[in-house]
Amino acid sequence: MTAFQSPDSRAAPLTRDRHGPLGATWPVSPLALAALVDMGMTDETIGRYFGVDPAEVRRERKEIPS
Repeated sequence: MTAFQSPDSRAAPLTRDRHGPLGATWPVSPLALAALVDMGMTDETIGRYFGVDPAEVRRERKEIPS
């Protein structure tokens, strides 16, 4: 298990203002999300970290300015 995986690997139900294990909240700013992606985190990993569905991460990534 990595730092980004919870003991229960099933994604939590999709809600707003979810808290990651280190106190970070979802949704994050576009710049913060871009930084996580630049670090090599996948949509699935980001979703597990924040307890949201990877589809929500993909939707938020579409909002990142290029």
